[in-house]
Amino acid sequence: MVLTIAVLAILLAMLATIVAGVNADARATIGRTDKLKAKIAAESGIAYALSILQRQAPGPATQLDEWFGIGNEASDRYLSGQASFRMQIVDAAGLVNLNTATEQQLLNMGLTTEQVDSLLDWREDGLAPRTEGAKDEYYNTLENPYNAKLRRLDSLDELMQVKGFDAATLMQSPEQANSSGVTAIPIASVATVDSYSPSSGQNINAVTQQQLQQAGIPPQLAAAIIARRNQGQFTNLGDVLRVVGMTNQAATVLVNNYQVGAQPRTEGKLNINTASLEALTTIPEITPDVADAIISRQAAGFQNLGELLQVPGITLQTLAATVDRFSVQTDVFLVRIEGFSGAVRYPLEVVVRVAADRPRILKVLTPLESDMRVLWGWADDPTGDITLGS
Repeated sequence: MVLTIAVLAILLAMLATIVAGVNADARATIGRTDKLKAKIAAESGIAYALSILQRQAPGPATQLDEWFGIGNEASDRYLSGQASFRMQIVDAAGLVNLNTATEQQLLNMGLTTEQVDSLLDWREDGLAPRTEGAKDEYYNTLENPYNAKLRRLDSLDELMQVKGFDAATLMQSPEQANSSGVTAIPIASVATVDSYSPSSGQNINAVTQQQLQQAGIPPQLAAAIIARRNQGQFTNLGDVLRVVGMTNQAATVLVNNYQVGAQPRTEGKLNINTASLEALTTIPEITPDVADAIISRQAAGFQNLGELLQVPGITLQTLAATVDRFSVQTDVFLVRIEGFSGAVRYPLEVVVRVAADRPRILKVLTPLESDMRVLWGWADDPTGDITLGS
């Protein structure tokens, strides 16, 4: 009898183990299926975002555009057949571009001197490192050696290869406050490596005095601009605004109608229509008060850079120092998406360029974390549902 009970106990234990294994396999299968469904849902979000950006008209990109309100800052969940997702379309030109940001901008983001020197060494050519930076001689001594890239970053997570950076640096707020007194926020919340603005206007280095006068520049000032150019071509629009005799009215005409060079697009300019307080105050000449004044105008939208002279606190001197860092246009957007299936969430970030009224996917990125809601500034859960159909 005792032997029989012992055998039964062993059999029951074996059965329990088998059942537990089967349950675990079943849960794993369900988990994999839900992950696949959530991914498909996120990809549905990409298609929907492209359909919105297809309608983006050339010209200023403002908060009045359709793309800006889509997703209601991701508080809405979209239902399409069996798929559901939430999403947000972000103007990449509203973020600080780490490929073009100046040393002072990077310091104003709250980065340490070591991080700034190392980032500049990483993205710039040359073999000699800065005081606290790093080139091949540092990276070659690591346990898994590699070389400094010496060119632009292709993604934010590439920063983790740069001396002084790690995942925590990207995801957590630096302890240091920036020089404008604004508390720094996580790098991944305020930065990008993909932002471009379409260029417009005539090349100031190629126009005649007569053309300047026809545009509305007084003859004496037009002659002074040409005389200054004859001493050496302009390398930035700010120098044009520093020509002796410049007025606010003439500066408005110049920044709205001319550019330096003939390039069709420029990397790294901040769109004053969409940039946040944290992004704007990385520009050394932009104080928190001036940044607040710019932001207060964003709801109405800036149609051109000349309107900056209407912002309290921005003088002709301020405009000359900052005009080459700003734009009112963009042609690159970041689409942030979270697909749902059961308890599974699947985040995606897509870089999209809109050119000739046609959106084109440049990159599909796997976000730095499986849960990006905090970093993206999203609420934990959506509060409303929108049915899109099958």
